[in-house]
Amino acid sequence: MALHVERLYEAYRLLGVSSGCSLSEITRAYRKLAKKYHPDSNPHTPSSSHEMMMRINEAYRLIKDSYEYRFPEPEGVPRNRKAGSVKEDWKDDYQDRTLWVWLRRFEREREEEKIRQQMQQERIRRESEALRRFWEQIIIQRKHEVVDRKVYDVIKKYAYALVSYFYKKNFHNALVIRRAYLQRDFEDYIDKFKKYMRRIRTLAESSRSKEYRRKSLLIYKFLKSFILDEVENYPTSDERRASAFDSYQSTTRDLQRFLGFYFSTDNVKMEVAQHRFREALSSFESFLRTYPDSPLIECAKSKIEVLENFFLAYLKW
Repeated sequence: MALHVERLYEAYRLLGVSSGCSLSEITRAYRKLAKKYHPDSNPHTPSSSHEMMMRINEAYRLIKDSYEYRFPEPEGVPRNRKAGSVKEDWKDDYQDRTLWVWLRRFEREREEEKIRQQMQQERIRRESEALRRFWEQIIIQRKHEVVDRKVYDVIKKYAYALVSYFYKKNFHNALVIRRAYLQRDFEDYIDKFKKYMRRIRTLAESSRSKEYRRKSLLIYKFLKSFILDEVENYPTSDERRASAFDSYQSTTRDLQRFLGFYFSTDNVKMEVAQHRFREALSSFESFLRTYPDSPLIECAKSKIEVLENFFLAYLKW
């Protein structure tokens, strides 16, 4: 049926008439074209005129047959119609259910198909544009990562230098830093530590790569918790007399040995670092369970915070 309707559509187009014309109008159009393209009227081009005449005759025959052949009503047309219950543009369809009624629907379907194709092309264009922008962002992000990786390496060197110097000078030993001749060295170290912390913060915030910006800020967070714990959270004389002090000192030494090992050893094996990290963390967790009412609980919690920040900055990756 679709092929026949398409042939009929081409026949109307060839005769230059619309599908709503009457048979008499179509006949007049046919006679006019037949007179124009008859071989007797075109002696110089008899072959092309004969071919055109055959096409005109076939088109006229197809249209004339369609007026004699009655097709069922198109889809969507109610069978029980009442006067005045139909739309104005369908009145002729009800009066004359010939094949040209189907031609109207065929033309509409062609227009709808054309619109669908245009929408499909527009969708493909938008998807291609979105994919192009996506790869552009990937390339830009990759360039940022190459630069920020170098910045991140610098920040790691600063962190290693600060923490390793702290343990190299034995500043983790409270008795050592209380000696008068070392007080000045410790104060100079704190000043340098603050200076490098400001530099690390600036470098971290200048990173345009989200990944390395996050890693750099985690190192900054670890260093901040580390120095605050060492400077501000040393037990007072009252806390020294607590029964849990010996246990607290033992757990603190586990942390100091771990950090001193990690920041003083070249090419640290990750398996060894993770093992020592778990040992230090387990010591503080055991202390919290054993002495829940000790005044040293807050000091122990600050040490655990240092370990947590260290894990996020170094071991999690």
